[in-house]
Amino acid sequence: MLTVLRRDGTLVELVSSEQTNHVGIEGPQLVGRNIRSMLSPEACRNVKNNLENVFASGKGSSSHHDITLDGRTRNYENRIMPLDGEHALCICRDITEAEVAKHELEMVKYALNNVDEEIYACAVDGTMEYANERFRRRHDLKGDLSRRKVYEFWSIDATRQLWEERLAKIRRDNGAYKYTVRLKNAQGRIVAWDIVAYIIYDHFKEREIVWFFGRDITRRIEHENKVKEMNSILDSILNNIPVYLFVKDPGNEFRYLYWNRAFEEFSHIPASKALGYTDYEVFPSPKDAEHFRRDDLELLRTGERMEFIEEYVSAKGETRIVNTSKSLVPVENRLPLIIGVSWDITEQKNAELERAIRQETAANRAKREFLFNMSHDIRTPMNAIIGFTSLAATHIDNREQVLDYLKKTATASQHLLSLINDVLDMSRIESG
Repeated sequence: MLTVLRRDGTLVELVSSEQTNHVGIEGPQLVGRNIRSMLSPEACRNVKNNLENVFASGKGSSSHHDITLDGRTRNYENRIMPLDGEHALCICRDITEAEVAKHELEMVKYALNNVDEEIYACAVDGTMEYANERFRRRHDLKGDLSRRKVYEFWSIDATRQLWEERLAKIRRDNGAYKYTVRLKNAQGRIVAWDIVAYIIYDHFKEREIVWFFGRDITRRIEHENKVKEMNSILDSILNNIPVYLFVKDPGNEFRYLYWNRAFEEFSHIPASKALGYTDYEVFPSPKDAEHFRRDDLELLRTGERMEFIEEYVSAKGETRIVNTSKSLVPVENRLPLIIGVSWDITEQKNAELERAIRQETAANRAKREFLFNMSHDIRTPMNAIIGFTSLAATHIDNREQVLDYLKKTATASQHLLSLINDVLDMSRIESG
């Protein structure tokens, strides 16, 4: 909208066509009206101040004002130029879209400068085009960037050749490339960055621009390394204890999640053949698998820890005996996991059996030796009794000989009775 204004703000002529009229008043009715009757107080004040500045300085000047019509507010730039001591030419231009774009650009700039990432851009020759505040602070950059190359910030060993190689990788991956860089900072600490690079065609400058978005992952890498270290220590401990340790997932058909080295060695089933599989797929005996599943279901039903001695057949066909303890480990938003610990007591049970066999064999041997010795000891008094009886029958002639025979026979009989009692006692001990 092009108008001629008097020094007091009265519109004396509408120079432009009616189509550029934006004040909501028809053109013929504008002439002779003061801007006070056409604009809001704030807009009028802006235009009036600009008008007075033009007449005071004798030079053109511009300012902004807003006009609201039908509930819509639009932004205008009023550029005023002096014509003579009493009149000035006023050009009002609608800059609403430009103001919106400017506001959006300011919001984008604010966002770019306050994100956690480093955002920067360069031309295809490596010349820096843009860097947000985070990137500038880390590299202590101020002012113009056009004299710097992007590869200067990677490391002291970075070269133009390295940049060309990286640019080739970005092009090879359809204009987008993700990578991780590790380098020493000024304090000698190893830092790591995840970077995503894009090649974008700038239609305004009519050339390609490479944009970089980098995130500091040093703490994450350090944390992950610490977790890996702790997991390695824990795994080393669990794999070196002389007991079975296993974990099952009831929410996934009771498949194994963990299987330690002791379980591998005793069962002859490697973890690679157990992890992700069920008992029916792991153990050679279906009866063993069925038994284990019943125990697992009972544990889920009661929720109470179970302890028992059980047997299973290893991959080599050996019957192993284990003392097992199973319990539930709560997990958020899913069925609890089953953790099991088993002590292999096969050798202990075999040793106990061998010891019992040896003890029984020794007892039988002692019994045989005792009976043999006792039979000899019994024969001696029996022979004496038989001998005395035979002698009495053939040679006893007087009372004294009879008495002597009776004494000797009584002595031999007492000795025989004592031996028989010993045999009876031994028999009771053996049977009891």
